[in-house]
Amino acid sequence: MKPFAVIAKAGTTNTGSIDPLNEIADLCEKYNIWLHVDGAYGASILASSKYKSLLSGISRSDSITWDAHKWLMQTYSCSVVLAKENQQLRNCFSTHPEYLKDTETNEEHINYWDLALN
Repeated sequence: MKPFAVIAKAGTTNTGSIDPLNEIADLCEKYNIWLHVDGAYGASILASSKYKSLLSGISRSDSITWDAHKWLMQTYSCSVVLAKENQQLRNCFSTHPEYLKDTETNEEHINYWDLALN
């Protein structure tokens, strides 16, 4: 059995602990493993000029989750999944039923329902 993904933490809810993102990214790149960063709690510090360096390496991840409701006083359902390549989101979330054939995505027109849960 071969691992296919590593989940690193960008700030845990209980302790605020941050994994060594650059070191983990090095391993993932070496072994061609997907790196997902759970930034649900801590990714908001990227908006801080004083503390954003704590998340050095987060830009090397393949995907990130972030919850604006944790620090930014947004509604509970305000969450985001970001992927380095938008085709990855399309591979996960898009559906193409017969009745929507006239709305096929092309480079000039983005159908956002192909990029998220509906």
